[in-house]
Amino acid sequence: MLELKIEVFGRVQGVRFRHFVREIANKSKIRGYVTNRLDGGVLVIAQGERKELEGFLSSVQKGSLLARVEGVSYYWRKKTKEFDTFEIVVDKGFILDQKSSFINLGKQLIKIGKNNSIPDGNL
Repeated sequence: MLELKIEVFGRVQGVRFRHFVREIANKSKIRGYVTNRLDGGVLVIAQGERKELEGFLSSVQKGSLLARVEGVSYYWRKKTKEFDTFEIVVDKGFILDQKSSFINLGKQLIKIGKNNSIPDGNL
């Protein structure tokens, strides 16, 4: 059994991306967890067989309907801990977790709004 550490960047907080990742993991019999990062990204630790992990990684890279994955960093490593299930980890409690998710979503939406130039640089 292998472990895969995945960091996902883009519009991935406040759009149910963690729930999407958990659903894919459970369908693929992947164990581990997914959690929000302070920088607006998402961290995934996944354990399973290589073939299942590769399919899982592909789904994470594509993202969910509401998410916009702009970048993915991942690496294979030895297991750091044995997981029995795949969970969404909330470090700060539900209310603070949701608050930071929506703040990070707002930052992503503002970033989109600032990018209204045409290729020649005119607005």
